Amino acid sequence: MRMMTSNSYDEEIIVRGSYSFKYLTPDGNATIFILEKEDGKIERIDYFIGKAGSSVAAWCHGLVEFINFAIEKGITLNDIINKISNITSGTSVRTISGMTCRSGPEAIFLALMKYRGMINKSRAISYERPRIRQRH
Repeated sequence: MRMMTSNSYDEEIIVRGSYSFKYLTPDGNATIFILEKEDGKIERIDYFIGKAGSSVAAWCHGLVEFINFAIEKGITLNDIINKISNITSGTSVRTISGMTCRSGPEAIFLALMKYRGMINKSRAISYERPRIRQRH
């Protein structure tokens, strides 16, 4: 178990194989949880933003439920990322680290992109090249 905490809102927290991403958005602080199955595939995504019951929270919850439905139906993470990549608003927020977020739903996109990068990096590290047999 590895847990990282930070004062900025664009750091991940890894607890028991699940991932948590925090972003500052124009609509408030957003936290996205990505939960994995034992085989390393996404089980589901959860999302919390601003005050519960706000209209933005309702829209984001609906988007996340639709993403979870797509995951259950076998839609790839790349296809999901491509479809939600341009859901933005007219305002943006920049964190101290330089991360820019343009909407609550864009925080979901940013979390999925960061998750995909982390997963691809860990798979590349754990990949062992097959040994080539030399002919004598």
